[in-house]
Amino acid sequence: MRQFKDGDEIVIEPWRAAAFPIIKDLMVNRAPLDRIIESGGYISVSTGSAPDANILAVPRDAAESAMDAAACIGCGACVAACPNGAAQLFTSAKMQQ
Repeated sequence: MRQFKDGDEIVIEPWRAAAFPIIKDLMVNRAPLDRIIESGGYISVSTGSAPDANILAVPRDAAESAMDAAACIGCGACVAACPNGAAQLFTSAKMQQ
């Protein structure tokens, strides 16, 4: 997540990805992703095993920020940013659902 100072200019625009065609302004067509989520689509993926949590020391503030940023809200931004551009092939969001 970026930090902005008062007076900084930011540009807000929709993701430019084939998975979500732009409808207008900040509206994109999320229909393919919504259909997968609504149908309870199942994706099987081997995620391997996580290393022991005590091996890598992570400051508490950094860990909390990472968890906040990693929480899936079903927005589809990860699918839009994925190079394969196909909602049905992207597994990270579905693993969190």
